[in-house]
Amino acid sequence: MEKIKAIETSYKGYHFRSRLEARWAVFFDNMGIKWEYEPEGFTKNEIKYLPDFLITLPTNLKYYCEIKSENYSIGDDYKVGCYSKYDLYYDIVNDTKIPMIFLNGIPKPKGYTRIYYFGKDHVGLQHCFIADFKDYINYVDDYWMQYCIPNITNGSLDMPFFYDDTDEKNNVERRLRKHFGRKYLKAYNASRSARFEYGECE
Repeated sequence: MEKIKAIETSYKGYHFRSRLEARWAVFFDNMGIKWEYEPEGFTKNEIKYLPDFLITLPTNLKYYCEIKSENYSIGDDYKVGCYSKYDLYYDIVNDTKIPMIFLNGIPKPKGYTRIYYFGKDHVGLQHCFIADFKDYINYVDDYWMQYCIPNITNGSLDMPFFYDDTDEKNNVERRLRKHFGRKYLKAYNASRSARFEYGECE
């Protein structure tokens, strides 16, 4: 089967490698999250990596963001017996003290994977979600786990309770507004409804 190519898309003067990246830029803007596209690259042991975004949350905490397809798993970048991009991710977080989040698929309520710096050279994986409160990127604790369904394909945590399309739209929006905040609801709708005719979005 021929591989499907990503559609290059322009938004706010930036030329994104995919429409998915542009949708996340729309989401960040509506969340009040500052972003830089492909800010700087890293190289180690002949492995090269250029993060898709460097974002700054309203709390001033920074994150490197990697935009991936829906079925992506961080394990896809791991190679047994040799230094791989997976290892480079960890080294970047440990050296810069800037956490990294892997945003797979279009913006929606779910548990994303992040590599987090806990201090004293301790770096590890966590599930987290984005919302318009507290830290903006929050750890999936026991309360949020009750809404999560593990995705056996990629290890992420889905939260269909909040976005089930079979439910009435008003109920979906009410749940999103109550649990994730008004700004999140605005960003969620804007990113999903954005139209990039002729490669540009207003």
